[in-house]
Amino acid sequence: MPDLPLVVSAPLAASLNGPAATRLERVGISEISVVAPSFVQGIGIVAVIVMLATAVLLWARIRPGRRRFPRASLLGALLAVVLTQVLVVGAVSARANAHLGFVRTIGDVLAQVRGSGSFAGGPAVLSLPEEPTSIPTSQPSPMPADAAAFTPIKGGSDYTGFSKATVTGRRSGVTQEVWAWTPRGYSPNDGRTYPVLMMLHGDPGSPDGVTTALKAASAMQAAIDSGKMPPAILVMPNLSADSRQTAMPDCADVVGHAQVGTWVQDDIPAVVRASFPNVSPDRSGWAIGGVSSGAFCATWTAIMRSDAFGYVVAMSGFDVPFTGAMSTNRELKSANTLSTLLRTRAHQRLRMWQMAAKDDTGTADLRRDLPSAVPSTDTLEMVTPQTGGHSATLWRQTFPTALSWWGEQLKSPVAADAPLSEPTAEEPSSARQTHGLSGGESATGAGDGADTGAWGSFREVFTGIRGIGVIILMCIVALALSVAAIAPWRGGGFPGPLRRLRGMGGLLPGRARSAEADEPAEADEPASVDEPASVDELAETESADKPAETAAERPEPRGARESRDSLEAPEDAEGSAPVASPDPGRLKKARALLRGARPVGARLVVLALACVAGTLAIALVSNRIGGFFPTWSIAIQDLALALA
Repeated sequence: MPDLPLVVSAPLAASLNGPAATRLERVGISEISVVAPSFVQGIGIVAVIVMLATAVLLWARIRPGRRRFPRASLLGALLAVVLTQVLVVGAVSARANAHLGFVRTIGDVLAQVRGSGSFAGGPAVLSLPEEPTSIPTSQPSPMPADAAAFTPIKGGSDYTGFSKATVTGRRSGVTQEVWAWTPRGYSPNDGRTYPVLMMLHGDPGSPDGVTTALKAASAMQAAIDSGKMPPAILVMPNLSADSRQTAMPDCADVVGHAQVGTWVQDDIPAVVRASFPNVSPDRSGWAIGGVSSGAFCATWTAIMRSDAFGYVVAMSGFDVPFTGAMSTNRELKSANTLSTLLRTRAHQRLRMWQMAAKDDTGTADLRRDLPSAVPSTDTLEMVTPQTGGHSATLWRQTFPTALSWWGEQLKSPVAADAPLSEPTAEEPSSARQTHGLSGGESATGAGDGADTGAWGSFREVFTGIRGIGVIILMCIVALALSVAAIAPWRGGGFPGPLRRLRGMGGLLPGRARSAEADEPAEADEPASVDEPASVDELAETESADKPAETAAERPEPRGARESRDSLEAPEDAEGSAPVASPDPGRLKKARALLRGARPVGARLVVLALACVAGTLAIALVSNRIGGFFPTWSIAIQDLALALA
């Protein structure tokens, strides 16, 4: 049995850490919520105002009559356009974050921006639970001090079933929110015993983000109403215990940082049992699951604490830790790889349900290595959809399937005193590649039917959502529209560029008509070209072209107007109200305002298009780096959920 490196015992870790070291003390601006409606709406309003102001600034800088463009005004225009695009990206991100719950405060945002960094004082030191050598007798009884006051979360007239409480773990010292969902008709005294599913969020994430992504309440209630699973309770703890945990979340206790392992493995079960006294008392009714990095943590926790959890429901998890203290060096990565732990660490019987799409590159190791590492005492159902990527759409679609699987397992639950597995350091052989699969894969042959030829590769590059050609094209479009918003236009609006396009060749109809107008007159009319017109003829032509001036439009002497008004006053007083004639000055001002608004509106349209293109370019780059969405349709579905 190989020793795990850089690990200390739990008692020693407890002496090196205290409750005071587990909380992130946020003060000032770091406490501002980025999911509050006022913040989301405020940044959207600011983005709109800045966009309008920038459009006016761009028009004023290059309005007709200005022939010289100072460098200062050019720099100001550039900064204004960049600020507008940043605010638009921020407004869209804030709206999406408010629905999916990635980060909750400005402090969380700053922790994500700072990144993981390195652990002070050298490599990370983990505090892991002791490996069991015998079957645990029973779970410790809940203490009254573990009970929490869960407050119902209102959802209008609809029953939500959700409640939450701010809990301080007596063992870990972590203080965070815990969300719970109870089925319709639940009562602590209804005589039932309720199984529990604990779901862990990903990185970044939050409990409310998981509920939104999975539509957990409707999925749970639908599974219960259809009889696919018995009435159960859903629990979702917040894992962002301190700034380090927010930036690079851990599953284990890390010396010098928040004791998240103890928080999940000991405090949460104790709080749930004390607050909901009719839940299952042992591992036979407890499942732990998660999405993304939360799925890795769920499987890791179940292996480490099989005395507390008997089932695993993991969606889009990983085999090798990629974040947190476990990912800081090669030794810790190797020792905490799931396929390694299943073989080398003794644990009680586990029933696992794992889902990983075949086009999710981050889960390739899990799909390849985990099935062959399952010991004979465990069972694994590996579900591998052909498509879906690493997206909330896939999780939402497969969550009901996971609940149905769990309901089937609860018909003949795992034993609380199930025997331990036999650890082995032997690498799995090819003959054991399918050992332990209870349901097999949902699809055969990754990439079956896919176009892998030259044309397929070309099409993927220039039409696929992860294609580098699409990303470059969108960046070029965003840059071109930004330049178009700043550059001067002849004519002050869209007609100027259109006329310039017509002048590029004789193929356009406008150019053909212009060429016909420029042709010389026929030979039988030479006088109209060669003979100069006299002054009298020019005067007659000008007078003929000028429209006749009506009496109403002819200026009237001031004295005559005043005398006419005084004579008409009694008549107006006796009869009906006078009909006011339009003021020529006001009409001129209105026409001038409209003429000025047209180029500003044109600039605004181009600027808005530039912001949209820039936002899409940033989103495409992020998706290529993170590998979240494999297709446009899945991205649109997730975007619709996030911006709804």
